[in-house]
Amino acid sequence: MTLSTISRFPALTLRAALFATAAAGVPALAQTAAPADATTTALPAIDIAAAPTIAGVTVPPLSPITLTRRDLQSGQVRSSDTAALLNSLAGVSSNSGGGFSSMPVIRGQNEQRLNVLVDGVNIPAACPNDMNSPMSYTDPQTVESVTVITGVAPVSLGGDHIGGTISVDYAAPAFADHGKTLLSGEASGFYRSNGNGFGGALILNAATDTVSISYKGSFTQAQNYTAGGNLGEVRSTEFAKSDHMLSLALQADTGLFELDAGVQYSPYEGFPNQYMDMTSNTSWFVNAQYSGTFDWGNLEARANYRTTAHEMNFLSDKGGTANGGMPMNTDTDTAGGAVVAEFL
Repeated sequence: MTLSTISRFPALTLRAALFATAAAGVPALAQTAAPADATTTALPAIDIAAAPTIAGVTVPPLSPITLTRRDLQSGQVRSSDTAALLNSLAGVSSNSGGGFSSMPVIRGQNEQRLNVLVDGVNIPAACPNDMNSPMSYTDPQTVESVTVITGVAPVSLGGDHIGGTISVDYAAPAFADHGKTLLSGEASGFYRSNGNGFGGALILNAATDTVSISYKGSFTQAQNYTAGGNLGEVRSTEFAKSDHMLSLALQADTGLFELDAGVQYSPYEGFPNQYMDMTSNTSWFVNAQYSGTFDWGNLEARANYRTTAHEMNFLSDKGGTANGGMPMNTDTDTAGGAVVAEFL
């Protein structure tokens, strides 16, 4: 429960009391009965569960749009920015920034108006200017799927955001058949000639029928790219970052236990449309989750912690820090948790 939720109760109580007081001072007006011979028109029944109809055409309800692993693999060749890959979806765009920090926009709504979840966790931006947006902590090379809800989201995904919800998810833990062992892996890489961008990723899995261990790691780097029409180099477009995550999952009779721990490090990221650049961003996180099914229903519990050291200043092509620059450093620690029970 957030503090903002608690603070609403006194205001609502006061508002209800004032309304009741005002209503008590207004005399009640009796409704005159219609004559017995008056003509009445029966209104048609309205089915609130039916899909709306506009100009005789049935409009289907809003449904989630999902980019699958295959979609992300084809898109990672042209961009290392997960948010930028959503531009192909109807109603979704992005405010471009650095090489991996675009901010998604759903029907004109962005930043705090959107609910962005990474493996079920809402990651707040440490930067006051939102230059390390939540999706900058993901990489198309290792993400399993991205689901976008361009409207009201279910309570299970957080709700309370008028713009929409974006849920970035990694692959669920894989287990072997009873009495067997599972070993699997995946490696990928890319190269972009403009800016000499290159990178790669490695995914490893080892599991029995009760224990699953996996590693997901990626690296991407690029120099300043060149504008078309022989217009020369576009300054402050270089970037570099690496992401690493180690996951442990235990499958027992009482349910599934998951523990994820990881780190992201970016030594620099230029912003061609801003006066400052990101000169360092280091973030560590730990996520724990439990899910179980019982006779009475389902139970999920989650806890998470993240610490981030974020630094901004000028890269060399903006003049560097020879004269001291304009440092803006932020250190943040965030923790959260949730318990969800579904009674059947």
